[in-house]
Amino acid sequence: MRETADVLGTTAEGLREEDGVEKSDSWHHSAGGLTVSLQNVSEARRWAMEGSRWNPGGRLRRVGPMPSPFAEDMRWGRVCTRVLALTRTLKTISEDTELPPPSLDFLRLLSDVLSRAGHICAIETELLTGSGTGALRERRDAAFTEAWRTLGSLTDTFHRQEPSAAAAGGELLLEARRLITELAPST
Repeated sequence: MRETADVLGTTAEGLREEDGVEKSDSWHHSAGGLTVSLQNVSEARRWAMEGSRWNPGGRLRRVGPMPSPFAEDMRWGRVCTRVLALTRTLKTISEDTELPPPSLDFLRLLSDVLSRAGHICAIETELLTGSGTGALRERRDAAFTEAWRTLGSLTDTFHRQEPSAAAAGGELLLEARRLITELAPST
C-alpha cells in the first residue's frame, strides 16, 4: 500500500507540471511494479499458511500483528489495477499525437484526486500496522470524503471539456471514480 501511495503521489505531482504527461511512461512502469509486489505478498501469505499448517504450535506462540484478511489482498489488487489503468491511459495520451488530451484544468483536478487517493493509501498502510486506529480511521474517512468531493469537481470539469478531449478524459474519469470507490472505507 505504501508503494501505491508513492506511485499515486508521483503521478499527481507530475500532472501538475506543464509537460507532466510526457513522464507517464515511468508512472506506468511503476504502476506495473505494484502488481508484482502484490503477488509477492500473496505468495508470502500462502507460505505462512502452509507453515502454520505444518507447525500448529507456531500459531500459539505468534507475537507479531495479525496479517490483513485475504479480502484486503483482493481489494488492493483492484486498487492496483485501477492505478495501472490510469497510468496506461496517461501513457496513451502522451504517445498518441492524434488523440487530443484533456484540458489543463482537468489534469490539475485529476492530480488532486490522485493525490488524495495516495493519502488514503498512506493512511491505510498505517492502519494495517495497528497503531492509533481510531484517529487514523477518522483521518481516512475525512480523506475519502475530500477525495469524493474533488472527484465531483473533476466530473463537472469533464462536462465542460471540448468534445474532442472526451475520449481520453472520460476514460481517466471512469478509472479515477473506480479507484476512489475501491478506497471507500469498509471498517
